[in-house]
This record gives sequence, C-alpha cells and structure tokens, in this order.
Amino acid sequence: MSDLNGIIAKIQKLINLQEGAEAVGSYAEAENAAARVQEFLLKYNLNLDDVMSSSVQEKIRMVAEQFDLDEHQSKTEANWVHTLITVISRSFLCEAILLSGTLRQRHNYDQGFVKVLGDKNNVAVVMYTVEQLISKIHIAEKFAWKEYHGNEKRNTFKRGFLSGVVTGISSKLKAQHQEMVNTNTQMGLMVISKKKELMDFVNQEFPLTRSAKKKSLSSRDGRTQGYDAGRNMSINKGMNNSHAKANIS
Repeated sequence: MSDLNGIIAKIQKLINLQEGAEAVGSYAEAENAAARVQEFLLKYNLNLDDVMSSSVQEKIRMVAEQFDLDEHQSKTEANWVHTLITVISRSFLCEAILLSGTLRQRHNYDQGFVKVLGDKNNVAVVMYTVEQLISKIHIAEKFAWKEYHGNEKRNTFKRGFLSGVVTGISSKLKAQHQEMVNTNTQMGLMVISKKKELMDFVNQEFPLTRSAKKKSLSSRDGRTQGYDAGRNMSINKGMNNSHAKANIS
C-alpha cells in the first residue's frame, strides 16, 4: 500500500505542476506534466478520482525563500535586484518582500534580504529565473558600456542600464501575460484565484508590509539602452529546468 501511496503522491505533484505551469502560460510544461499524469494512470490502472480522493493527496504548500541582495548588487547600483525579483515573482504568481531594517545590520551598507513567497514550485521557478537573468544582465551591461561613446560616467550609466533593463523585462512579461489572458478567459480567472490565495498568505506572514520606494536616476542613455536590452532579453523559465522538477521524480 505504501508503494501505491507513493505513486499517487507523484501523480498529485504532477497535477500541481500542470496547474502552476498553466497559470503562468508555460503551456509546453503543462502539456508535458499532463502527459506524465496519463502515463502513471495507465501504468498503475488508476483514475483521477483515485488520486483526488486519496488520503495521501499532497497539495503544494506555501513557502517563503530568502534571497540575499548583498551577494548580487553593490551599494552603488540602487535597488535593481530587488525590483527584478519583484517583477519575476509577480509573473510567476509569487510575491517579493524586502526585509531591510527589520534585521540587525551585518555592515554599514547592508542591503538586506528579499523573501519570495508563493507555491513551492513557483518559488523554485522564481529563484532559478532570477539567478539566470542576473548573470545575463551583468554581461549585457558590460557589453553596452564597452560600446558606449556618450557623456555619462561609468557608475551613472551602469545604474541607469540596470534599472532600464528591469523595466524592459517587466514590460515584456506584462505584454505576454496580457496576451495570455486575452486568448484564454478561463486562464485569467485561474490567475485571479491564485493571486488571492497568495495575498492571503502574504498578509498572514507580513501584515504590515509596504512597497519600497523607487530611487530616482540621473542616467538617460544607460536607462534607454537597458530598457531595449530588457525587452529583447530571453527569459529562461525555471519550469523547463531540472532544478524545478526535482521534487517530482
């Protein structure tokens, strides 16, 4: 019986992954998860009623993962990493909370931590995607500066570029999300339901949280180039990576 319980638990995880993938528009991932569900059902002579009514049904729980800003941005780069995490989190039905001033400072320029809250699988996707983008963004900024012949100083250009690239990524993801909602009304309703569940969890964990204020930037050239780079940057969604699937197999 324990072996059967384990199989049903795996099927339930695949169903959860399918729902999460559909909610963020990752249709290839959703189709793959659905196919694997059918494979398990046929192989073990089960049906969905067996899975959904089973006492071992596993619903993905809400989690909160911590991201250390100090490891990814310097004190001269404003708050672009926090903004990036916020953008990516919301695209994958998660929420990012900045924990600055709530913990004892480690040093004078401590930038704090960001907590990413959401379904376990979605949080894993956010963490993977953010790590990949940070690496790409740094490479893009260095290349842009090497090709730049304007009047902005190095740090000014860099701050502007980093801020602009995040704005560009945000614009790209919002456009993709709107297209998804416009073509699938049911998907839009599912997203609304998932967001409500998420915000209930966020308010429970952080009832008095306020959004961080954006810092103004003097850079124009860097910000413009960054925005264009962000709009054209490929985003490797973590759902297609083995790290995000590790808890299924």
